[in-house]
Amino acid sequence: MRIRVEYAVVFLLSAFILAATPVFLGKFHLILLTETLIWGIFALSFDLVYGYTGMLSFGQSVFFGTGAYVFVYSFEGIAGLVIPLVLAALVSAVLGSFVGWAVVRVSGARFFLVTLVLAILFHLLAIEGRWLTGGDDGLIVPVGFPGLEYNYYLVLGISALTVMGTVILVKSPLGLVFKMIRDSERRTRLLGYSVKKYKIIAFSLSGLLAGLAGGLYSYISGFASAGFFHWSRSADVVIWTILGGAGTVAGPFIGAALLTFVRDSLSAITGKIYPVLVGGLIVFSVLVFPRGVIGMLGEVYEKIKEGWHGR
Repeated sequence: MRIRVEYAVVFLLSAFILAATPVFLGKFHLILLTETLIWGIFALSFDLVYGYTGMLSFGQSVFFGTGAYVFVYSFEGIAGLVIPLVLAALVSAVLGSFVGWAVVRVSGARFFLVTLVLAILFHLLAIEGRWLTGGDDGLIVPVGFPGLEYNYYLVLGISALTVMGTVILVKSPLGLVFKMIRDSERRTRLLGYSVKKYKIIAFSLSGLLAGLAGGLYSYISGFASAGFFHWSRSADVVIWTILGGAGTVAGPFIGAALLTFVRDSLSAITGKIYPVLVGGLIVFSVLVFPRGVIGMLGEVYEKIKEGWHGR
């Protein structure tokens, strides 16, 4: 497996900038950046099944909500933070396997509809099961607040590990099979691979990342509610990934950062027209740079490199 030098440089430079960022940010923007990193992990979970395996899933909120509640019920203080996060990721991964086994039997528009209905079903069950989830009021995470910077560096460290792990995965033989399925299921079958098996694996890994994001979000926000299962959270990750660049590791983080900034930092300006702005951004990105922001930046970089070598 080979990692291009420029990618490694960009990763290290980004990590350095993000590590130094709290010095220059106020409390509001530090909270915003912490949430953005979590949304990036969540969007990356969708990118794994869509950008790399070609499955348009609207069921990511199922794993996000599951991870959040597993964390709430297993958390016992900062000293025991690792185990609840691991449990949130693993339980969601197992659920992802079962969901994958059930939904990979259909394809195309039916696949999209099945995953959407699944998200709606889990949301309704979470609302009705107040004895377990607290409904829309939710449950409080019994945690003493360790500080904004502690939360930020915790999420930043986990995000960095997630990015490195995902890069290794997509460059591995398993990741190459995912891409083969995305490009041509028929050809993948002819080469002797079980497409259904690998799609289930992709769903399981996707559930792991989404569950991790759900656990992290319930930790920094201090609660979990039935709203975590709402299908609109699945729609968010679809938009973030497409805007940032599907089939890339950095794209989901960039898309999440752009739209989170528009929604929260410019809320006084955007107000009720936020959905219109989002729709406009998506239409603009599809028309102008269909491969997302990352695709556009890649094209610019290649042109600069060609111009430099042409001298």
